[in-house]
Amino acid sequence: HKYDSGKVTKKPTTSKTGTIKYTCKRCKKTTTITLPKLRKQSLKLSPSSKTYKYSTIKRAKKSFKLKVSGAKTTVSYKVSGKKASKYISVSKKGTVTIKKKTPKGTYTITVTAKETSKYGKATKTFKIKIK
Repeated sequence: HKYDSGKVTKKPTTSKTGTIKYTCKRCKKTTTITLPKLRKQSLKLSPSSKTYKYSTIKRAKKSFKLKVSGAKTTVSYKVSGKKASKYISVSKKGTVTIKKKTPKGTYTITVTAKETSKYGKATKTFKIKIK
């Protein structure tokens, strides 16, 4: 048999199993495999938010590390706010760097944790305020 890449016929959830169906390219025989239940995704961030005075950001570059804990396999970060990507960056390991002369305002970092099966996902937001 030479099976195709398969099609998910029922997505798994945290309470129910899912199924994926494979079809033979030659004889059209089908095989169904059960996908396991998803783990409940949880995500904790520390610190939960940060506030800086504009005068301290204007003079010196600031950085800190976001600690991400909970059930996760891969974590991604997205920075948003007025021209946020120009002033704030986040490394793959969660180190947040705020550049000198970052304008006043609120910047948001969205942290997303994904399970390898691509169905389980948890999202938390982190706010940086510069007054």
